[in-house]
Amino acid sequence: MKIYAAFLLAVLGCSLAEGQLLSKCQLRNELQVAVGNLTAIGASLGLSVDDLLAKLVCNAELGSGLNIGTIKNLILKEVDGIKNCKLLGIFQLSSCLVCNDGLNLSENLCGIPCINLLDDNLLDDISCLVKTLPSVGGQAVLGLGGLLGSVLNDVCGAVQASLYFAGCA
Repeated sequence: MKIYAAFLLAVLGCSLAEGQLLSKCQLRNELQVAVGNLTAIGASLGLSVDDLLAKLVCNAELGSGLNIGTIKNLILKEVDGIKNCKLLGIFQLSSCLVCNDGLNLSENLCGIPCINLLDDNLLDDISCLVKTLPSVGGQAVLGLGGLLGSVLNDVCGAVQASLYFAGCA
């Protein structure tokens, strides 16, 4: 019985650690519905709303494989020592910047527990992403290795919405 219980816990643990996979069309639709108007953010980056969505989804695809439950370790060397952070969720947002993981001092720009970036509810992930875009302009997060700093990177910077989302309805 103990072996069965241990096996069951191991199976449940693995399935809970794996996040839901989205298609790029699903993520684009989620972003459109949740955010509505991205005109101001796109304009501040010199992009149309569609191109901004394409770049955000492209970066999410590169960073997390569009897996909501993705976690990557990030070690930052700082003046006062080493800081262990995590890149979390579909947008690979930094635990040292956007949320509270209970372990590291964080700016907690989004005012949420980090675990919220790993669940199947994308609303808080998208809300956090939108909050951080204008506040950091995509530049400050580059040092943290997160998604925002690479919105205009070489790979996704050249993505055109009409081609990238061509298969979407």
